Amino acid sequence: MFVPRSLSATLKLNKVLPPRARKAMGRLFRLDQFATGASAEERAEYNARIRGS
Repeated sequence: MFVPRSLSATLKLNKVLPPRARKAMGRLFRLDQFATGASAEERAEYNARIRGS
C-alpha cells in the first residue's frame, strides 16, 4: 500500500499516542467518516474499476 511521505509524521505520532488521544485525533481528521462518505453506487463503480471490469 502506498502511503505519502507527507503522512509519515502523523502516522508516527499516532503510534505513540494513548488510545483516547488516538481516537480524538481520528475525529479531528474525520477518519471516522472516511469510509462512510461514499454512496453505495459510488463504491460499486469504484470496485468495478479496480477489478478491471
